[in-house]
Amino acid sequence: KMKQKKAFLKQLETIKDFRVHEGKIVYPLSEIIFITLFGILKDYTTFKDLHLWMEFNKNNSTLKKILK
Repeated sequence: KMKQKKAFLKQLETIKDFRVHEGKIVYPLSEIIFITLFGILKDYTTFKDLHLWMEFNKNNSTLKKILK
């Protein structure tokens, strides 16, 4: 399953980043989309819920392995 998740992240990396202030970008767009999709699958559908879910999982070892 880890290979599938990494392959999915690779596919997300092909999406052009629309953000214009490159110097202010902290996280790659592909990682933001990846984590957001997993949060939505867990039924976190508001920005606040997603933020709390991401904060809770910021030290998740599986996500760290996938995102490096």
